[in-house]
Amino acid sequence: MLMGLLRDLLGLASSQTQTQRAGGPNSWTPALTQLASAAAPYRHADFAFLHSDYSPGSRVPCMDFTPFLVDCINRGDHQSIGGLMVELVSGNPGLGGGPDWAVRDAIGVLGIPFERYVTSPDARVFSEIRALFALATKGGGGREFWVTDEKASLFSWALACHPIEWLPAMVELRDKANSFIREMRKDTPYWVDFPLFEDSAWGVPSIVATATDEYFNALPIGARIHLLSLVQPKKGGRDSLLKGTTFAMRDLGVNPRQTADLLLGSGFCSSVIEASALESVWTKDELISVLSVSGVDFRKSWNKARMLEELQKAAPESVQQACEQHRTAAVKPEYLGYLQERLNHANQAAKAVSLLFYA
Repeated sequence: MLMGLLRDLLGLASSQTQTQRAGGPNSWTPALTQLASAAAPYRHADFAFLHSDYSPGSRVPCMDFTPFLVDCINRGDHQSIGGLMVELVSGNPGLGGGPDWAVRDAIGVLGIPFERYVTSPDARVFSEIRALFALATKGGGGREFWVTDEKASLFSWALACHPIEWLPAMVELRDKANSFIREMRKDTPYWVDFPLFEDSAWGVPSIVATATDEYFNALPIGARIHLLSLVQPKKGGRDSLLKGTTFAMRDLGVNPRQTADLLLGSGFCSSVIEASALESVWTKDELISVLSVSGVDFRKSWNKARMLEELQKAAPESVQQACEQHRTAAVKPEYLGYLQERLNHANQAAKAVSLLFYA
């Protein structure tokens, strides 16, 4: 049944390549049409599901589409999943043609038997894994190469609220991964120093469930990733919500314009109006310009922290305006320890997650 639907979807995608560009409203399912309305505030002018700040060729989603994908997976709506993938690659379908490969790859990962390698009392973990994998296929190429970027860490952050146990069949994935790495080492210098996987890669105990998990789990995947990024040691629980995301996060659909509202409304974070929260917002040269425009006396030899202290004293109105503009926020103290524990556990589990790329 899955293969038959896949053939139908590929036929639709192939016919679309005969037009100027694949996809478009006339090919959307009702679910995709509804999604396009939700994406409207963030979309590119010419591409309904791509980010307004990036070239369409980069395939950066304009918002977090994982809740949509999870819902489609649970309902068996593979046509809408295929339609979304067509849209995400429509600005750059690849050399020589249309978006057939994007549909094929996304639908294909839905059939991976993740249950052979992972178990959890929370069945949602499987639809979320499949949603993350389906979305990530938009990059093209083999999943084996996903270990070379941040996907494993970000996937692990996304799943950090789930109690997961790794099953004995993980040894099969370790053997496949190590075989691939050894083969790549023969011809590609990059892989020579890439470490092989050991049994300890999945020797990660399951998390101890707490009442807070329910609230963390209620956040969409993109907001979970954004929230855990705030408690990295270099951030200490505070940052600009609008400027604190990485490209790798945005490439998975974490749009801070969307997730900032979710995090501030979730109860995990609160707004912060303090100059110290702006340290990651400006480069030193930009901060010097702000100080000059605000009429603040300073020395160029000062570090940023010292400059921000002076800005707070001399021009608090500038600090308030900047904090509101950049949505500076902090994790509430009562949740900081919980989130740091979840982040640490997720980082430990990232190697196990990366082995799933070889399933």
